[in-house]
Amino acid sequence: MPSPAEFLELVKTGEPAKVAELLAAEPALAGARDGQGRSALFLAAMKGRTEVVEALLAAGAKPDLVDCCAMGDLERARTLVEQNRAAAAAHLDNGFTPLHMAAYFGNAKIARLLVRSGADLESVTKNKMAATPLQIAAMKGALEVIELFLASGADVESRKSANRTPPLVMAAQSGSAGAVGVLLDGGANLDAKDEAGKTALAVAREAGHEAVVALLQGRGAK
Repeated sequence: MPSPAEFLELVKTGEPAKVAELLAAEPALAGARDGQGRSALFLAAMKGRTEVVEALLAAGAKPDLVDCCAMGDLERARTLVEQNRAAAAAHLDNGFTPLHMAAYFGNAKIARLLVRSGADLESVTKNKMAATPLQIAAMKGALEVIELFLASGADVESRKSANRTPPLVMAAQSGSAGAVGVLLDGGANLDAKDEAGKTALAVAREAGHEAVVALLQGRGAK
């Protein structure tokens, strides 16, 4: 029987038949977590291992709210929030909140559920990223999530964040012209700079994101 760490490696590499075989022999492995506290479900979902996720659920794995954000499981997320509304705004052991995780995975429906349940749009991660949910969404180019956050009243500049990279610069780095456009429409400062003194235009040029460069220039960036 493999150790939990060895089992989690199989989960991440995506070997559903082997995972199912091991779970049949030792169902407790479904609840394994790595040294960062990440569950087998989370790791499988993060890697896009759908069959492994299904095998874990069938073996009795119990998703928490973070797992639901990674899996995109709105119904389970809704049930968990109804059972404990405070969980929607709580910081996790890794310093993120569920709203940060929904932004990271681009799950707008779960993000909407969390916002409506009291999640803080300006919450800053309690880790070295020191980022707001909007910054995370911009970093990932998660257009629908960005639209939701701005429509819900998020600060387009994320001024409460200790991370001095503006969401606009993060979106430009991601290469998402749609995200950049939405942020500009929401009032983002076209000339805002990151800690290295680079504007969104400079970052987009360096990354070779020509569509973003054209959009920014069309809006007046120089």
